Amino acid sequence: MNLFKALPFFFVVFLTFVSCEEDKGTDIDIIEYNDIIITLNKGTYKPEESAHLTIHNNTEKDLVLLNCGTSPGFDLQKRIVGKWNNVYLLECPAIGLPFEILAGDKKEFDIALPPLTLKPSEVEGEYRLLLWLKDKQSDQFLEQSERATDSFRMTN
Repeated sequence: MNLFKALPFFFVVFLTFVSCEEDKGTDIDIIEYNDIIITLNKGTYKPEESAHLTIHNNTEKDLVLLNCGTSPGFDLQKRIVGKWNNVYLLECPAIGLPFEILAGDKKEFDIALPPLTLKPSEVEGEYRLLLWLKDKQSDQFLEQSERATDSFRMTN
């Protein structure tokens, strides 16, 4: 008779054991971020307007940003028929000492967008800056996707 009284208890313990899953807790998995984030302070500019540029180096490598004097070096590209085309190549009389952007570091710069020699009707469009950003160790330019700003609009 004692066996029949104990059977429901063992049955409940068995069901609890079978139905329980491992407690994974409420911790959030942290995903390591291995990108370079390049941002501008606005989404629309005019030629020769000042822009604030921020570079977050969330990689494990040290970077070098070549410059012209005291400003970062870059090419201005316009999207034409789905492709990025250089519309302004910065003329640099003398390259100054490069800016170092160490792994995990953030740098901010104020730059002046260049004057455009396009016709006024051709200025409107989608642009990006292609920075002269290199891997410090290999002295190789980064891939274009790693050294380009997000696109922005240019208006007259």
